Amino acid sequence: MIRNIAALIALGAASIGLAAQDDEGKPLYIGFTTGFSQADLRYYQGGKVLGQCYELGYNLTKPDNFTGMRVYGRYSRWTGDHSDRLDVTQDLISYGAGFDFTLQTPLQGLRPYVGAMFTFWDGKRVTNSAYLGYLQAIYDDYPEAQAREKIMLAGPHREGKGKLGFRFGVGYNVWRDISVSLDYNVSQWLNEDPLSDNPKISDYPVKGYNRINPTWIGLTVKYNFNLSF
Repeated sequence: MIRNIAALIALGAASIGLAAQDDEGKPLYIGFTTGFSQADLRYYQGGKVLGQCYELGYNLTKPDNFTGMRVYGRYSRWTGDHSDRLDVTQDLISYGAGFDFTLQTPLQGLRPYVGAMFTFWDGKRVTNSAYLGYLQAIYDDYPEAQAREKIMLAGPHREGKGKLGFRFGVGYNVWRDISVSLDYNVSQWLNEDPLSDNPKISDYPVKGYNRINPTWIGLTVKYNFNLSF
C-alpha cells in the first residue's frame, strides 16, 4: 500500500508538472519526522511521547511562486509503553496521503503551510487488559463479581476506516537541498458512535482507549531531489 501511494504521487506529480521540468528546482522530497504525541495519542501510548513518520512528497509549483502546493504520502508508527491506568500496552501505525498549501514570507526560505490528509489507522492491544475487560463487562450488565474476572484479550482495534485530518506548520530551507519543518497534526480515528466497529465499553470517554483523535507535533528533516536518475 505504501509503495502504491508513493507511485501514484510520483506519476501524478510528473504528469502535472511536465511543463515546468528543469527550471522547477528539485520538487521531489523524502522526509523523516520525529513525532511528539499529544492528548489522546499520549494516553493511548501509556504516556510515551515519541513516534516516527516517513514522508514522500512532490512540490507541484515552482520554489519562487508566492503560493505553492504539494502532495505527499506518509507512514507513521507509534509504539506504546504499558499503561498502568488501563493495564494495557497499545501500538499504532498509519498510512495515508495529503496535500499542503504553502506561502512565501519576507524571510527567504521560510514558508508556512496548512493542509489536509486522509489516513488509515491500524491499532492493536499488544497485551491483555483486566481493567478494560472489567469496564466492558460492567457496561454489558455483568454482576460485579463476574465483571472482575473478565479479561479483554490482546488484539486489533476494529475500526480501520479512512479518516480525515489536518496539519499546519512552518518549513525552512536550511542548506541547499536540506530543509526542516515543524508542524501540528490532528486526525480522527476511534469514535464512539453507531457507525463505529469499535465496541463501546462505557457511557463516558475512556482516555487512551476510546475516543481517540491522534494529535502530535512533528519535527521533520527533508531532502529534496529531482526525477532525473
